[in-house]
Amino acid sequence: MPASTTPDALWLNVSPSFQRFDHKLLGCLARYLEISHWAYSQTPDEPSCLDIALTLLHDYIKGHSRPIHLLGHGTGGLLGLLYAPPESPSR
Repeated sequence: MPASTTPDALWLNVSPSFQRFDHKLLGCLARYLEISHWAYSQTPDEPSCLDIALTLLHDYIKGHSRPIHLLGHGTGGLLGLLYAPPESPSR
């Protein structure tokens, strides 16, 4: 893979307890594209919503020069859908 400052894809993880299950899949995907891992861990005192995660994800992505494919499973996939709904392909 050529060196790049922006990955082709970004794996979204919001469940630290399931993070270890991602390694095999990410290893397979990394053979075909440059993939990065983004994680968010909610503290026990935070409200049960994804608003903070969406804001942090936006801050991370806006620093890149080209679009990134968002990948995830479960709540990570939901975070990707909430960030980039199908009706707004430019985001």
